Amino acid sequence: MKKSPLLFVLCVLFMVGCNNDLDLTAPTKDIPIVYGVFSKIDTDHYVRIEKAFIDDLIPAADLAVDSENFLYDDLSVQIIKDGTPIDLQRIDGNVEGFPRETGFFDNDPNVLYKLENTAFGAEQIITLSIDRGPGFEPVTSSMEIVDNILLTNPDPFLEDKINISAEPNSQTIITFKPGKNAKIFDIFITFHYTEQDAGGQTFEKEVVWPFTRNQDLDGDGTQRAENDGLNFYNLLQQTIPVEPGTSRRFNKFSIDVVGGGQAIRDYISLTQANTGITSSQAVPNFSNLSEGLGIFSSKFTYHLDSVDISQVGRLELETGDLTRELNFGN
Repeated sequence: MKKSPLLFVLCVLFMVGCNNDLDLTAPTKDIPIVYGVFSKIDTDHYVRIEKAFIDDLIPAADLAVDSENFLYDDLSVQIIKDGTPIDLQRIDGNVEGFPRETGFFDNDPNVLYKLENTAFGAEQIITLSIDRGPGFEPVTSSMEIVDNILLTNPDPFLEDKINISAEPNSQTIITFKPGKNAKIFDIFITFHYTEQDAGGQTFEKEVVWPFTRNQDLDGDGTQRAENDGLNFYNLLQQTIPVEPGTSRRFNKFSIDVVGGGQAIRDYISLTQANTGITSSQAVPNFSNLSEGLGIFSSKFTYHLDSVDISQVGRLELETGDLTRELNFGN
């Protein structure tokens, strides 16, 4: 049963405890904070729902250590799919394998809301509905499911062994067909290798090359991303230590193309626009909820495994100026 990670290209930057625009003398207001990113390839889906807290006498760091200050006691959470509401269950994220990142906040309980054994079809419109009880309007948000992404270069359907050029004097190029509703993309190429130390022990290791980040959709056709092959060898030199007596062997590349929905693109665009050289450097709050702060959206991840390196790239890895001292060989 697949699980959807709680993070895509976002951190939870919506916490109102850091918002300079709040009036601390105003009456207390219930402000829901929501994070949920669904994928059609998953069958289990998770939403984090908490609430903002402010106090003009108690520091936020002190409030954060008590979960009663940021967790709801009783919520009714539903997903509306094809007009039918489906209840989400309150669960412990620690048990599900999604621990809260360490920081100010109390890590236990780690409350998530889980939609179990539910698959979504291409292009479905999904609505999240949160009922906080009497006296509150429901919090709602709708999004379109991101459809399948298909890699076209390297071509996963080639009969011959597929490879990545990764050549230092040329551009490494990735092309793909975007899934419908995908508006922004990340590509990661993972370099997998085996390391044997001077004592004969072997270790399986990897280095992740962030090939492209936050690339906007460019028309409806095939998308193209490129990166200078020299950057790959610089990354290896900066990441892998030179260790006399240690030998290494290239195993494979794997490629991940991640497409995010409209709300993810809007969030990233708004953040980038407000953190440039001419900006005020204040990151704005973003939300696609009817009330509160947060994001409800969709993503799709295409994964291709067992990709080889070209002969020119392999030669550079083993003998090039940047990586020869890393002792890569057959």
